[in-house]
Amino acid sequence: MHVAVVGAGIMGAATAYALARDGVDVLVLEQFRVGHARGSSHGRTRIVRLAYPNAQLDNPDFEYKVTYTKGHGDNPEGILIKGKSVKAKEGMIFNVSETNKS
Repeated sequence: MHVAVVGAGIMGAATAYALARDGVDVLVLEQFRVGHARGSSHGRTRIVRLAYPNAQLDNPDFEYKVTYTKGHGDNPEGILIKGKSVKAKEGMIFNVSETNKS
């Protein structure tokens, strides 16, 4: 069997790996060079892209605030802060709001 996987991001790479491990002949197609910064799991676009598909992520006049609710017992709600993390769980709700710095 021959399979083409479109996109070599984390999901595409994991899919290709699992298929190859099971003996499938896999071709991975990626539009950008290795190490690019355009992936959905990279940088400031991580969650924002889902809520704001047309967001101006390189615009210094805007910033995004991500809040969450229904988190784990010791940390049920809060704001995601750059450099910090929160353990996600099923049923957790994330809200993204765009704000103008001016």
